[in-house]
Amino acid sequence: MRSFSLKQFLTATILLATCHCDLLTPFRHEEVHHSRYVNRSPFDDVDAVNIAEASFIWSSITPAAKLVWHPCYYGYECARLEVPMNWNATHLNETVPVALALVKLPAVVPITDPRYGGPILLNPGGPGGSGVGMVLSRAKEIQAIADAAYVNGSETYVPLGGKEGKFFDIVSWDPRAVGKTTPFRTCFSDPVELVRWTADTTAAPGTPEWNVHFTWSHQLALGGGCLTNEELNPKGEHIVDFMSTDNVVRDMVEILERIGEWREAQVNKVHLDGLINGQNVLGNTLSQETVEALRWRKGEEPLQYWGFSYGTILGATFATLQPHRAHRVILDGVADSVDYYAGGWTTNLQDSDKIMHNFFEYCFQAGANCSMVKESDTSSEDVMARWDDLENYIKENGPIPVPGHKEIGPQVITLTDVYSLIFAIVYKPHGGFLELDRTIGPIMNSLGTPSFPNATIAAARKHVLEMANLNEMVIDPSVRCNTSDLNINDPECGTFFDTALWGMTSTLRIHCRDGDNEIAIHSVQEFENYQAQLNNQSRWLGDAWAGVRLLCSGWPSRPQELGHWFPDRGRRAAPLQKQIGSNATAHGILLIGNTYDPVTPQRNARFMSSLFKNSVMLQNDIDGHCVPAGVSLCAVKAIRTYFQTGELPEENLLCLPQIRPLVGENGKGLEKVDYGKLDLEHKFLLKNAARFAKVYGVYE
Repeated sequence: MRSFSLKQFLTATILLATCHCDLLTPFRHEEVHHSRYVNRSPFDDVDAVNIAEASFIWSSITPAAKLVWHPCYYGYECARLEVPMNWNATHLNETVPVALALVKLPAVVPITDPRYGGPILLNPGGPGGSGVGMVLSRAKEIQAIADAAYVNGSETYVPLGGKEGKFFDIVSWDPRAVGKTTPFRTCFSDPVELVRWTADTTAAPGTPEWNVHFTWSHQLALGGGCLTNEELNPKGEHIVDFMSTDNVVRDMVEILERIGEWREAQVNKVHLDGLINGQNVLGNTLSQETVEALRWRKGEEPLQYWGFSYGTILGATFATLQPHRAHRVILDGVADSVDYYAGGWTTNLQDSDKIMHNFFEYCFQAGANCSMVKESDTSSEDVMARWDDLENYIKENGPIPVPGHKEIGPQVITLTDVYSLIFAIVYKPHGGFLELDRTIGPIMNSLGTPSFPNATIAAARKHVLEMANLNEMVIDPSVRCNTSDLNINDPECGTFFDTALWGMTSTLRIHCRDGDNEIAIHSVQEFENYQAQLNNQSRWLGDAWAGVRLLCSGWPSRPQELGHWFPDRGRRAAPLQKQIGSNATAHGILLIGNTYDPVTPQRNARFMSSLFKNSVMLQNDIDGHCVPAGVSLCAVKAIRTYFQTGELPEENLLCLPQIRPLVGENGKGLEKVDYGKLDLEHKFLLKNAARFAKVYGVYE
């Protein structure tokens, strides 16, 4: 496996810094383990499962208009669902099919069990995040949070409030032209061209090394290339024209309907077997009540959903266009959908700098456990002042040279490097603040001392190696894609290009098509004015965030009549930014806003809550983006209760965390818990909340 330089990593970070991405990158595929119960479904053939998993590749699944689940990834199930590229087509044979890649972590009870709660659909954000990747990396923690409590992984279930608990399937999918879904669209002819393009993008907006005119031309070339396709399909349709969020909502409707159809077919199969054999696999014939409860409700299948970041835009759009289906909807890390569809991107950074100020405060509180702190410091302002000195040094003296070494080549540390690292860590401060201190602390504290060059070189080398290892995990050369002869209907190739460019082109294709026609920047002067506006909102993230709209500069106007057709609700008449919201959702929506969120300030959650009648906003008092940025027993209890019973928390509930970055359980403003004295239900819930946040060794 080849190594990657710090520049390549930071290039990706810069590109991501111009995207409205959840947790900076989509939930990364991590090692998966067997589910906590061996018997996942009464329909599983264990030997067939093991054989299928050992050799599973997505292209082995033939796309179908009905859901056909296949064992995959050791305990999961995968499917490729065929939907029309153009939902406005009068007849399906007039349009090209899209094969949606779906993955499911099955419920811990069979669907014929009265406690079966149906599917919870997830979207990890982006736009362009991989739902498949999210399920494979986080579904077990999400299922543990949503499911009714159980004791030590046994089959002894704990009723919730005296009522029978519910147990859910966790389901997600790669949206159109994302990841494993086909056809995909790459903006590059081959990987060499892709690497060349990314290598050119080595500076962040607003830094001394950045050239606005070069970047402007760069984005014009990218946008034009992404929309030019010399290999149009036989029907002359282009996937880029059908990737808007309302198209994805229509796909969600189809997913729900096909799940309902599959569920009824499975129940009928079990019921028929029971009638023939005198009993079914559960040992009892199914009651008519059970059959009725699991019946496919055509046109009315409800949505249970947890969406993160951009996933809140998708969820809000679904609730607007299909309010009668919005049964349980959680919007976590809430974006301003009105601003998003208007193409403004001006309501994201209002709280961004507060997180960096908190970093300096937590660092000061941590004392000797934070390398940036000196004994003479009297407040966090002293720490921040030395940070400012480092920034000013690089601005005045240029990048810091890092001579080559046997493990890495020569490098330089630029202001882009510093800002890119900041952008990465503010999404996930628990691990990020420690990394920021370890990386920048030695450099910052040696500034102006004889040890400055050596300390800088040592820290930079260590960081380069760590970042190279990170890239080693992200770009997986084992992906089965013949890049010399690309097949746009090969799921492995779609994943290869999405992964190699960190999902950026997927983000481009979606948000540039969603935004109002004004999302594109039409001149360098217009960009600089927009950049100044965002810099007034955030010192550290303003420059990078300005690139969101710059990326759309080479894209033409958004088609107005694509993907707006919903057979049971009619054609959309007005632009979405003018009609987001509903007074008639099937159940109240739960919106969650973190007190210190870098790109979706809590005020967005309050605003969006005002657009949906009977919705409730919960304030999660943590740093970072979305619930998994921290550990709050209060927040995950509210989430579990909502999925279990539909009960919403009290309006404006403030949930305190159990730990804070750098200072752990010694921080201020915490909800103190004695883990040893918690009951089994809350121990399990808190442990999985910590695992969801990737905070290990605290509640194990």
